[in-house]
Amino acid sequence: PVYDIRSMQDWVDRNLQARNLMTTLVAVFAGASVLLACLGLYGTVSYAVGLRFREFGLRIALGAQPGKVRGLVLGYAGRLAIAGSAAGLVLVWPAGRALQSLLYGVGKYDLTALVAAPILLLAVALLAGLVPACRAARADPAITLRSE
Repeated sequence: PVYDIRSMQDWVDRNLQARNLMTTLVAVFAGASVLLACLGLYGTVSYAVGLRFREFGLRIALGAQPGKVRGLVLGYAGRLAIAGSAAGLVLVWPAGRALQSLLYGVGKYDLTALVAAPILLLAVALLAGLVPACRAARADPAITLRSE
């Protein structure tokens, strides 16, 4: 007897359901890791700016433009992001084989992903460093000199 009659699309969907769930979970965890990286980078840059706040005040007192001070802080955040991207690109090669079973229709070394991820990380790093950079550029030289 004929049983369990379904269309071909239903069979394909049924067979890909577990793989789609894993892909969705990987995407959710990737988004959460980007958010945590952003928060961690913000905390690190903010802490570094707090430690160097007197230095920034002295720089401004000696004639540094606020844009240069912002550039210092954003450069620090950018260097952190570049170091993290380099480490991630080195570690993607051994992880590619393990993730290949989870990927559907994407190669394990997808050039688009390998280019887009560091660019996204750099953009997130600069965005996370923007608030501490603006705070450093507003350092009051009078308060800094008074405390010296």
